[in-house]
Amino acid sequence: MSPLTSTQNQQTLAHTPDAWDLDVTSTSPFLTEMVLAYSENSHCINRKRDPVTELALCNSIPAFSHIHWRIIPLLLDALTRNGLALKIDPIVNDFLQQKTLQGSIHELLKTKQLNTLLTTLAEHHIPVILLKGTAFSKWLYSETVPRLSSDLDILVKPCDWDKTVALLSRTMSREAKPVEGVFDDLYEISFKPKEEQLGVEIDLHQHLTHPTLFDVDLEGIWSRSVPHPAYQSELTRMMSVSDALIHQALHSFKDAEYKTYNLIDTAYLLKHESVDLDALFMSAQQQGVDVALYGLLSKLANATHNAQLATYLKHVPVSRWRKTAFAHLSKMHVSSLDVLNKTWRYRLLQFGFHAIVSTKPLSMFKLQCSYLMGSIRKART
Repeated sequence: MSPLTSTQNQQTLAHTPDAWDLDVTSTSPFLTEMVLAYSENSHCINRKRDPVTELALCNSIPAFSHIHWRIIPLLLDALTRNGLALKIDPIVNDFLQQKTLQGSIHELLKTKQLNTLLTTLAEHHIPVILLKGTAFSKWLYSETVPRLSSDLDILVKPCDWDKTVALLSRTMSREAKPVEGVFDDLYEISFKPKEEQLGVEIDLHQHLTHPTLFDVDLEGIWSRSVPHPAYQSELTRMMSVSDALIHQALHSFKDAEYKTYNLIDTAYLLKHESVDLDALFMSAQQQGVDVALYGLLSKLANATHNAQLATYLKHVPVSRWRKTAFAHLSKMHVSSLDVLNKTWRYRLLQFGFHAIVSTKPLSMFKLQCSYLMGSIRKART
């Protein structure tokens, strides 16, 4: 579906308070609250917004749907469950209905593509771990109220890397990295469908993140993985809930963003299985991911008004200066233009987050410098 017309957009924005800045920083907590308070997997959040402000923000959803499009079906479900779907502007309701229908169809086509891929890999006896939205589909989220995603993410063992790259290269085009010599194929390669093909991008991983930055226990992740309940195969697996939470922390930290869907995924993971937070932080500390995990859970505690989690995090053995610096940077304004265009302001904020989170600051600094120099060389050519 095409975006709202300029007239329709003005009609929806007319309900929005003038002081409200529709950006990532301001809208994410509200939308996270909305979904987690009223969805099927309700967390019984104690919401504090007044009805007038709540309705105004709901009517402004189309204005920032380009940022939060992944959760539109979840939002519509939440609005329907709490009765707001009947109160919002009919234009907005139609927008959400059509976007949800489009998203559901897109997810069905993605599932078909994934099944074809899994069949091919199984024929070559290659086990995979489904990652992120690919893993959460038909597990944390239902087919009727999906959490949308734009691609398929899979992890293969390093010993199967070359074989899998060759298989994907037969039918898809390998995407060049924005800056050569920084990431290359150290942990992830993206493949796009060829022009005559329908489908989505496939992100092939052999590590969860850049291998020089953290000591991720890759062998342990494979040994702790379990068969995905939606697939009848030992070769199609997913991470344990604890490992999935650590991956959520790594993924959120990577782009210095704690997006709405990251927070909702994290909340659903915590509700799906009772997690021993002490054991989780111990595992994260051993892998150098404890600060990243602290950051993710801090954002979730703030967005959901979870006093119990916030109190627990105060006593987590992360240094006070890192906690203070993280809190300060988290309050900085991040506009949608900064995020979408990866501006210098965004890069500086990202660098600040990386300096706080990393337990290997020299490696992090070298990676950022390599990216910067590569960007300059690319701009000159």
